Amino acid sequence: CVCLRVCVRVGGARVRATLADGSVLLRELEAIGGHSGKQHGFELHLGLGDASDVELLEVWWPDAERTYQAFEGVGAGRYRLAIDGELQPL
Repeated sequence: CVCLRVCVRVGGARVRATLADGSVLLRELEAIGGHSGKQHGFELHLGLGDASDVELLEVWWPDAERTYQAFEGVGAGRYRLAIDGELQPL
């Protein structure tokens, strides 16, 4: 499992994970409600089945620039992801 703590400040994120066997996992996260979630982030879980990692993890942010991030070879585990930063292990 890959668990992303997505630090949302711009309304959400769209995530696509491509596995070695060609499987694709799609998740969309919307930040709604009070301010506390936007400060601390939301968790997004990607079940990998038998896969040990994600070959390509892509993130689209709904900001004015439509920011795109891509990360290769993301191993199973917990990570922090922010629009203005790198993918960091927790």
